[in-house]
Amino acid sequence: MATLNRSTARRPPAGPTPMLGIFLLLWLAFAAALIFDRGALDSIWQWIRDLPLAAEVIVWVVLLPLVAGLWIWESDWSLGLRLSLIIIVAIANLIVLGPKSRREDVEITGDEPGVLRGDPVAESGQVQTARQDDDREMPPLRPSREEQYY
Repeated sequence: MATLNRSTARRPPAGPTPMLGIFLLLWLAFAAALIFDRGALDSIWQWIRDLPLAAEVIVWVVLLPLVAGLWIWESDWSLGLRLSLIIIVAIANLIVLGPKSRREDVEITGDEPGVLRGDPVAESGQVQTARQDDDREMPPLRPSREEQYY
């Protein structure tokens, strides 16, 4: 029986991604421009708008949250609404790019059928495991293609 362990399992990165640091710096620069030089935001917005269409699309895709923040800033909405929306976009952007919580690794071994090593519920004995001598046929996890249409 196959074993899934820490050495063979693909694991996501544990810490913050480099993109988090980049966007954090960009959002801090955005905030500094809002506080000290709002004309800089207007200039950046105009520079993006003056780019050729293909380049403008690339800037929008690569820096979507920041360009959306610029778009919100350049809108005719009230100051309070614009600032609130920019803060929401910035926080959402940083949360999405932030570190992910990691679950403990679960090792599947052939020692005991139906038990996952590292699974606290299975190891506590509160879960009934299948016996090896049980010859009952398990139902399929999903219906076959023929069963789906009837």
